[in-house]
Amino acid sequence: MIWNRCLVALLLASPAIAIPLPQESVGGHELPRIKSSHVQETLTFFDIHDIVEDLCPPAAVEMTDGRTPAELRAEQRSRVSNRLLAAIRTYMKPAWSAEQNTKSVYLGDSLAMSATKEQNEWIGSFLANLRQHPGRMLGSRVVYFEVPRGQLSTLGVEGPTTLLVAEGAREKLIQKAKEMEGVHLLMSPEVILRPISDATVSVQKQVAYIKSYEIKMIEPGNALIADPVIDTISEGYVLKLSCTPLPGGLHGTSIEFNRTAIERPIPTRTIRLATAPESEGTISSPVVTRVAVKSDVLLGSGQSIAFSTPANDDEKDLLVIVTLTDLALTPPPAPDEGSESGHQR
Repeated sequence: MIWNRCLVALLLASPAIAIPLPQESVGGHELPRIKSSHVQETLTFFDIHDIVEDLCPPAAVEMTDGRTPAELRAEQRSRVSNRLLAAIRTYMKPAWSAEQNTKSVYLGDSLAMSATKEQNEWIGSFLANLRQHPGRMLGSRVVYFEVPRGQLSTLGVEGPTTLLVAEGAREKLIQKAKEMEGVHLLMSPEVILRPISDATVSVQKQVAYIKSYEIKMIEPGNALIADPVIDTISEGYVLKLSCTPLPGGLHGTSIEFNRTAIERPIPTRTIRLATAPESEGTISSPVVTRVAVKSDVLLGSGQSIAFSTPANDDEKDLLVIVTLTDLALTPPPAPDEGSESGHQR
């Protein structure tokens, strides 16, 4: 045990130290054995303290939920560390094979990874790339268009997703959409987010309806009071995205688009509230359609992806254009007409 503690202290003092596998435990943390003798792996310790601190959002000055600033910071560090590990597992080259064990452990401010020599080199370059621009921020411009149903191909949008990587391709598509009859620009917000964090852009409205009633009996007098119970549904569009800077100038971009639509007119029915005559009430039973579109793509700074989905108006389609800008490498694009600004949530 004393030897294990000394080994851990020595390893954590260096940004990256590798030792050969197999190894059952380090510092009391159990590690998996290699599954195949055909894959040569080493256990490498990477110091990630400075990266995690840089990627954590500023701590709140005053907490309203009872947590101390130190507790919030620890929670933020844990969340960022988990996202950092998930990004490595997602984008590492060469990717983990089925013959490799894919586990890792945190030891203090270090990340212990069992990987091949080539994979460890990629992890080292990935972390070095994150260190290259402290305080790095990423910009994402999102443009929403409603297009007459069946007319997306006229704009050159074929299939659910289209990459816009050629210079000027985004601007040409937007200009062509603005000139087409029946096309409406809904909004064009800009979001600023940290690497490996999540951001949300939403275009929603709250729709209220009577879900049920609460019956109250008032005595004396034998009076009955029926209080309606109001519920709400968020109808519209929600876009969630995250960006991970990768070695070589590309960015792993994960996009999730959710559409929620309520069928009109909203169905209603009459129910009895009590045994007394004329004690009926009307409730609503909304029919809700939810559609989710997910995409993982590699984008360079200034490049875009366009994807389409049916709009909530059955006679229209929705065209969404997402443009990524690494503000450490590329100036942000000029604002589009009707643009708005936002930040990560």
